[in-house]
This record gives sequence, C-alpha cells and structure tokens, in this order.
Amino acid sequence: MKLDFAFLADAAYITDDGLFCVVGGGFDIIFASGFPAIKHAMALVGRVVFEVNELGKDHLLHGQIVSKDGNVLPPDLWLLIKPIPRPSDPNRENWMTICLNYQGVVFPTPGEYWIQLSVEKQTLGKVNIQVLPSGGGQK
Repeated sequence: MKLDFAFLADAAYITDDGLFCVVGGGFDIIFASGFPAIKHAMALVGRVVFEVNELGKDHLLHGQIVSKDGNVLPPDLWLLIKPIPRPSDPNRENWMTICLNYQGVVFPTPGEYWIQLSVEKQTLGKVNIQVLPSGGGQK
C-alpha cells in the first residue's frame, strides 16, 4: 500500500461513496497568538492505494502528530479500514479515501510538526505543519 495524497483542512468528512467534503483545505501553516497554541479543529484527508492482495482485509491506520524533536502530541488517531476490490476489475489495485479529524490539538512551542500516517508499523507518509507566532512569516 502507498499514500497517493494527503492534505490538511479545517474540517472534512468522507461520504459513503468515497467522495470528500472539505472546508478550509490546503493549509500547512498555523499562526498562533501565543503558546501553547490550540488548533480546535483540523482534519487530514488522504487517499491510500492498496495492492490486490491487500484488498478485502482489515488494516489499522494510525495518525500521530510528531514534533521536530520526536515528541508525539495527543491525540493519536486510529482508523480501521477495509478496502474493497475494484468492481470493474477485481484483479487491479484500488484506493480508499481516509479522513482523520483532530480536535483540541495543543502545540506547545513554535516550530515544525508533522502528521505521520502508518499502517501496521509501515510508514505511508507525512504531512508537514509549521506553527508560527502571529506575524511570524508569509503564507
């Protein structure tokens, strides 16, 4: 399996047919008036592509926010997913859209963070976030 794409949004959800709805999508910088800074709502939307032998099986997706010095910020999110075979060709890879909704994330200091996505201890990818003091840089 591999991560096809992932991005951050203020809010998002996935419909039953795999489409996603997003509000405030595409940011990678959070400006904060002080620290610790709280991001009240944040969603990670992504697409994971599965090989044929991975379809029809349960997979536990893990999303964790990690600071530059390796500290993990709460909350860790877990999502049980079961990708299905492609209806038009079950012998071909298929994808699944995922959404992790974070609430009340506390960033203790300014700096670089990332959300690391993994499945069964295999890292699929990372989405970077910079947390800066207000007025601390250009978007």
